[in-house]
Amino acid sequence: MEPERGPGPDIERLWVEVETGRLDEAATTAARLLVTARDRAERAEAEGAIAFMLMRMGRTAEAATRLRSAADLAVEPAVKGIHLARAAQAVFLTGGMEASQLLAAQARIEGERGHDPNVVAEASAASAAVVHACGDPVRAARLAHRARSLAGTEGPAATSHAVAAMILSAALADADRLADAEKALGDAVQVCRLGGAEPALPLLLAFRAVVRLLGGDWPGAEHDCRDLVSLGESTAHRIASPVGWGVGALIAAGRGDIVSARQFLAEAGTHRLSPLGPYGEEWVLLGRAVTAGDFAEGQRHLVGAWYCSRQRPWFLLWRVLAPTLVRSSLRLGEQTLAADVAGAAAEGAELAGVIGAHACADQCAGLLDGDVGLLARAREGYAEARRPYWQAKADVDLARAWMDRGDAPRAVQLLREATDVFHDLGATRTAAQAGVLLAHAAGARPPQPRAPHPLERLTRAERLVAVRAGRGKTNPQIADELALSTRTVQAHLSNIYAKLAIASRVQLAAVLATHDLSPQAAGPQEQGAAEEPPPRARALGHLADAVGG
Repeated sequence: MEPERGPGPDIERLWVEVETGRLDEAATTAARLLVTARDRAERAEAEGAIAFMLMRMGRTAEAATRLRSAADLAVEPAVKGIHLARAAQAVFLTGGMEASQLLAAQARIEGERGHDPNVVAEASAASAAVVHACGDPVRAARLAHRARSLAGTEGPAATSHAVAAMILSAALADADRLADAEKALGDAVQVCRLGGAEPALPLLLAFRAVVRLLGGDWPGAEHDCRDLVSLGESTAHRIASPVGWGVGALIAAGRGDIVSARQFLAEAGTHRLSPLGPYGEEWVLLGRAVTAGDFAEGQRHLVGAWYCSRQRPWFLLWRVLAPTLVRSSLRLGEQTLAADVAGAAAEGAELAGVIGAHACADQCAGLLDGDVGLLARAREGYAEARRPYWQAKADVDLARAWMDRGDAPRAVQLLREATDVFHDLGATRTAAQAGVLLAHAAGARPPQPRAPHPLERLTRAERLVAVRAGRGKTNPQIADELALSTRTVQAHLSNIYAKLAIASRVQLAAVLATHDLSPQAAGPQEQGAAEEPPPRARALGHLADAVGG
């Protein structure tokens, strides 16, 4: 999100410092320019550079204030317009929809006055984001598509293209067009790399990671997460890092790799500096929920993620969270919260008007009421929206409902389909959970613990003695073979009789024969252990035995 740069060596030096990640030096240069520069355009550049650094760190509210100041100082209409457009984007990220729409309208006017299509593109993209957040992803996608067509693809214009592509992809994803959303983001990534707009890459990768997660491409999503986190560290452009940490943790936890999931979250640390937290904080909270140590802790993080997402209700997150929170709330007996979330999902579906949103609302209501009809409609909706993981989760919910009604055959079919999907995605954690439920629905008895072999109750030394005693060897013979004293052999036999609840060698032979370990059937391990020890070992054995006695 880089404003147009003005002339002058001080401004050039400022932007070199910003782009090379020397943010302390850049902040000093910008502060000096704000005090010493007489030219309004240079002061506007300094404000814009400070805003750019703040946005990189995810401090969107402060960035918006600086961008407004830059717009007030700017002289050229196009420069004023780009600052206003990016102020609209920053305000949008803080949840200020009306203010964002007003700033976008002002930016569009300035862009048209300055005959700069890139300014108009970014202003239109900000307007599209507000339309999307208000619940109309289809209209938002149309507006964002037009915005992207206005933006160039080289130099600073590539950033405008990226902004429009991000808004377009978010709207397409919410409109259940995940493949189109991923293509738009892939094209924008290529444009930014070729056009030299690398600062936009972390946000583009964050959007694509979410789209890939929702579409079932977990390896691709994980790759994007690692790339954007790495870019954030190397360029100090960390605004998208919370998405990388959160989505990365979700994928790792879904695969059953809790250690890696917690490593992602350890990198995230604590970033909530306001009631909303930074962009992407809700994904971090969702990651913390799925790696929590108990249900109460997980519920606390889910509730935090839910209310964070309700302040910024765009880009599908409420549809990811709502069924999970309803399910968790019902499990913990929090009926009121479950009903509130289901109600919000119904309102969201009514606004969005797309099949995926209605599937989410049906799933929430079906969970709340135990309604098999609504749950069946939800799984069909997810299938039509091509969201395989959530379809499989709806399969599990519906299977539970059928099991509650005593209809195990229907449950078995649904659970088989769900486990296949989880297996294909590599979602080992949910696959295991569904597999346990499938075994229960199919009437399979849980595996019975294997009766321990009698020899397992004995120490290694006692086993060696037991096998030889069972062959009918005398105590002196056993002592000679094992380099023990006869007194030790007798002590071992006493322990063996006590552990096996027998009283004689005849009974010992019978026990071993019953368990297919008759004297003639001694296994290779015992046969090898019975070999004659070398003379030195025998001498040491007698010595140890004598010392012990």
